[in-house]
Amino acid sequence: MEDVVINFPHRRKGTCSFLLRGIPKDHLKAIVADTPLINKQAIAFYQKMGFVKALGLSGEFSKTWNRMSKPE
Repeated sequence: MEDVVINFPHRRKGTCSFLLRGIPKDHLKAIVADTPLINKQAIAFYQKMGFVKALGLSGEFSKTWNRMSKPE
């Protein structure tokens, strides 16, 4: 998946959780999510789903974005 965007009236109904759980994990090392720092709801969602903040990002990227990963 490249982007997941859930329209406002459909949020908090389990759609993104369903999609993440359905990803075939046979050959994955991790799932990575990049989220704007201002999107606190998305960051909290990914944390709830077991994602952790990725380390070693470039300074420019980390000023406005949060990269999280979930080992599989």
